[in-house]
Amino acid sequence: MRYLNALWGYLEKRLTAGCGRPTITCAMCSVIVRVRPGARRSIMRRLTVTVMAVVAAALPFGCGGASRAVSPNASEHGQQVKGLAGGEVAALPSGNLFLRVIGFSQGPMTVFPSHKHTPGFVYVAAGVQRLQSPPAPPRIILPGEAVFQPSVFHTHANPSTTRPNRWYFMALWPTAERRAPLVSSAANVIYESPDLDPSTMPPGPRIETLRLVTLQPNGHSSAHYFSGLELLFVLEGTIRLDVAGQPPTKLSAGQGQYLPPGTDEQELNAGAGVASYLAFIVTPVQAPFEIAVDHPI
Repeated sequence: MRYLNALWGYLEKRLTAGCGRPTITCAMCSVIVRVRPGARRSIMRRLTVTVMAVVAAALPFGCGGASRAVSPNASEHGQQVKGLAGGEVAALPSGNLFLRVIGFSQGPMTVFPSHKHTPGFVYVAAGVQRLQSPPAPPRIILPGEAVFQPSVFHTHANPSTTRPNRWYFMALWPTAERRAPLVSSAANVIYESPDLDPSTMPPGPRIETLRLVTLQPNGHSSAHYFSGLELLFVLEGTIRLDVAGQPPTKLSAGQGQYLPPGTDEQELNAGAGVASYLAFIVTPVQAPFEIAVDHPI
């Protein structure tokens, strides 16, 4: 564990030295620091090689004298990005795939079991959730926090005696799950993408990352693209999503949008108040994570 934490400390310094911002997030590497004590050296070695490969591919972004000048309107303004959680999956689900956001609202002191399903992220918007995946101890998730849930049996509980909770589960699903009943009467589908183009999702391991992005009034993200697919889901306010070759799209709270890998994009706050959204990103393990675009979209 001491070795892995030291590795992350080195990577964090290396990625930020001389650059505007790191090209991979702590969320991407959280799988490293969560390896349990006593893990075999083979696991440590595999994780080290994986992360170093990602870093080697990502370091050129934003660094070096040969980079082109970036337009001021292509740089971020009034934006805060917080890495919430991350995890590695050995393989994608088989068959055609789609992205889904499921919303849940549990009354006080209620609990329901969940079957073994595709991995994804639990994000708590209000109240508290207790997530238990035996034999691991239960985890308490507070508002604004997220946990990567692997494909294991687990239970969701609201431990409060007075307040309901509200939370989301975001994941990449096989298309056959569209017809399957939801796990609980407390669940409802908030967003579903069309079936994804199989040519953009070749086989192989993936890193799944969940970020919380906040845009202040008149704020905007940098112009960028990801090497993997992205799902944006708006929590608060309204954003304008600018995508290369397409007209702008406005998204308000409770709405989402899927972007294929390699899509040039830029997000802008389209309202008078603060806007925030979740960015669920699925990238190949050895590919660069986020790549800058030097002009507004």
